[in-house]
Amino acid sequence: MRLEPENSIQVNWGERQQIYQWANDIEYEFVINKRIHTEIIHVVICLESWKEAHTRSSKNIEEKKTQYAWISSKKILEKNVFKRCTKVARYRWKIENNFLIEKHQGYYFEHCYSYNWHAMKGFHYLMKIGHFLNALVLNSEIILDIVYDIGIRGFIHKLKLSLTGVILDRKRIIEVRQKQHIWKLTV
Repeated sequence: MRLEPENSIQVNWGERQQIYQWANDIEYEFVINKRIHTEIIHVVICLESWKEAHTRSSKNIEEKKTQYAWISSKKILEKNVFKRCTKVARYRWKIENNFLIEKHQGYYFEHCYSYNWHAMKGFHYLMKIGHFLNALVLNSEIILDIVYDIGIRGFIHKLKLSLTGVILDRKRIIEVRQKQHIWKLTV
């Protein structure tokens, strides 16, 4: 990248300042079965900075910085670097983070195996639904109070009964509807 300093742009993305630097046509060599293989790759680095206000605690404004790096099989150009890195690669990173949570934080969602493709897809969708419900419960003010009162297992039991329609109470539904709750997520 030092050899091609012209491969650099600065972008303001919301409240963040980004500096992109890239290098194209890098020969990458690796060995498989005692044979040397060569791939042509393209590399991008993004240096990002922003200011973060700590309104609840110290009231200080803190300067934050981070750095991202990506490898691409397609050439990086000034006209495509922002879209590829910020819009595409970061979005993909969010998806990967969800998989990491499901694999390593109590969901035990590793490499499932089945002779039935539909069974594997069903398991995958149920895992996503479970993760979504768990995130919703953990970040919802209304549900959090219920979980504190009856515990997580009690809440799951009550949710299961609700989803199967067993405990629908017309009087309670009308009462809740008339209160017009605002559903807030905790911060």
